[in-house]
Amino acid sequence: MRFYADGEGVTFCALGQVLKDDCLNQLSAGHRKTAFALKLNVLWLIEKYGLERIGFLTLTFARHVVAYKEGQKALHSLMTGVLKQRGC
Repeated sequence: MRFYADGEGVTFCALGQVLKDDCLNQLSAGHRKTAFALKLNVLWLIEKYGLERIGFLTLTFARHVVAYKEGQKALHSLMTGVLKQRGC
């Protein structure tokens, strides 16, 4: 998948597919559910802790990681191998 920012949100097209107007702004049902759940959780966090105390971190990996478990392993490696040694 490739993601494109369009000013109103994130859109996607299948990898290798030529970008056409009809493939933009079309999320699968699963992606819409995930986006909705994320929105609700962020709004709840803002309500509970205040906007000034909320941060959002996006991590990217050198290799293409799509499995949750593989991402967790990479994050754990970062936390224990780099951040912990720096005292973070």
